[in-house]
Amino acid sequence: MEAIKVLITDDHQIIIDGIKSLLSDEKDIQVIGEASNGKEAIEFLKLLEADVVLMDIDMPVINGIEATKKIKAEFNSARVIILTMHNESGLIKTLIAAGADGYILKNSDQSELLDAIRKVGTGNQYFSSDVTLSLLEKNT
Repeated sequence: MEAIKVLITDDHQIIIDGIKSLLSDEKDIQVIGEASNGKEAIEFLKLLEADVVLMDIDMPVINGIEATKKIKAEFNSARVIILTMHNESGLIKTLIAAGADGYILKNSDQSELLDAIRKVGTGNQYFSSDVTLSLLEKNT
């Protein structure tokens, strides 16, 4: 089985380094690149195909919302997981509408991140329980 190829997009290098460290021992997940904003992520995808893009929202140049829209429009095979600290239902809905395949919070543990990458990397969606709860609370 081929490894799930991951591109990490975040404007904080320590977050990128931490995620790379968390994923380094996983045989079925391979980090193929990193980007510090949405524009870099889009440029990267023009050169190398990623299965999953881990995407922060608040970034300079092109933010995660606009980058997700562009990636989903331009790169058919790329799937996007939003990895953020934002848990507001309006923002979550905006990102789902933009085409996000998954949404997890930065306070998630390693097992949840791995689960999200594996699920989204194999064509499914993944929304953390906190995100689902946030959406449900606003609908009641």
